[in-house]
Amino acid sequence: MAKAPSGRFTPKAAEKTKSDLTNGKANATDRAREAAEKRPGYQTSGRYTPPQPVKVSLTEGTRPWVPYVMFGLFGIGLLSIILNYVSLLPGAPSNWYLLGGLISITGGFMAATQLK
Repeated sequence: MAKAPSGRFTPKAAEKTKSDLTNGKANATDRAREAAEKRPGYQTSGRYTPPQPVKVSLTEGTRPWVPYVMFGLFGIGLLSIILNYVSLLPGAPSNWYLLGGLISITGGFMAATQLK
């Protein structure tokens, strides 16, 4: 009488016959395992190991002053453009105030490229 299986229902890789592997029944995992066994010093456990999660921080590696400069330049540029149109800056509304505001906003965008 045949003995009932005691826990493992699929045969181990070592128990598979060579004819199963050479007749095209081997899958990619078996071929990868055989290739790994041929390389010295490399052993596989046969278990799936999920990739480790990578923690990504928006400010990791960024110099601490960069966000302050970026938001400061954005604010100064926006404020100078708005105050020019409301005529609260000294002198009449001028294109130079608009140009200064746009240059300041451009500097804010350039500072934003330094964020990591």
